[in-house]
Amino acid sequence: MRHRLSHHNLRVYDIARHLVGIAHRYPLRDAELRNQARRAAISVVLNIAEGAGLDGRASKRHFQIAKASALETVAAYELASDMGESVPLDQVLRVGHSVVSMLTRLVR
Repeated sequence: MRHRLSHHNLRVYDIARHLVGIAHRYPLRDAELRNQARRAAISVVLNIAEGAGLDGRASKRHFQIAKASALETVAAYELASDMGESVPLDQVLRVGHSVVSMLTRLVR
């Protein structure tokens, strides 16, 4: 039997993990963007987990940080595309949109 923790009850946690998987499977060529995209994607997941363990304003603050990091991850892939890289932008946008939408509801 798997142990379930508070963040496992949030669907957004699982979807955010897909964003990390994309950043890992499709590393950007530009070293600075690659590092930033990976760090931002990881930040999304970790802030969701931390926020799930808190209450009230503290919880919302972590979800806001996670939302901003999701936007940053998407922006890194958009910039890489603008710089001529072949990246899975549609997939990043789809997953990023889902994460941002869910986190927007959590911070209300």
